[in-house]
Amino acid sequence: MAVYQMPGSTEELFKLIEWKSEYDCAVRTLNCQHKDTAIFLNKWFTDIKLQRIKQGRVATYLDDKIQYFEHFCSQHFAFEEDVITILCTRFKFNPEHYEKHIACHKNFYSSLLKVLAEQISYFKKHGDTTTIEDLIGDSLKDISRWWFYHITTGERRTGGVSDNEYRSYINSFSPHQKIDLLNEIVSKSHLPD
Repeated sequence: MAVYQMPGSTEELFKLIEWKSEYDCAVRTLNCQHKDTAIFLNKWFTDIKLQRIKQGRVATYLDDKIQYFEHFCSQHFAFEEDVITILCTRFKFNPEHYEKHIACHKNFYSSLLKVLAEQISYFKKHGDTTTIEDLIGDSLKDISRWWFYHITTGERRTGGVSDNEYRSYINSFSPHQKIDLLNEIVSKSHLPD
């Protein structure tokens, strides 16, 4: 695993997930969420790997990270599922993909995210006897792999389900269809009056 420097910074960063333009989708909100996930996981892993967390603040740091990530995942998955619902109901996308996608998201929570939360809880109770990198580093790698494969190509870990299925479908739309999709997404969202 290589250590990179962030553009315009001297800060080192371990890249568990590297974003490529081929992962982009016509729905920019999904792009931003996926890119933010990569940045978040890379930064979190880097902080742990380079021991950047101040003594006495590790438990708070871990609580903040897992709470943010759980909330972020729930919001992202809900939005993604809404987009897929629109694709199925208005744009003839295969409804089987919707069911598989929801199952994939639930599996992520019940397996990988739950394990990470349990490891953080364990660290809070026994932090003095184990290092944070040994305990949590591997889980962050597993979560990063899951996100990478889920965003890109699918794999056994993700049940063979990937965002590439709906991304390819959307990216094949005509400009008019993309506008119609975006209008559907906006009309479905809960915007304040």
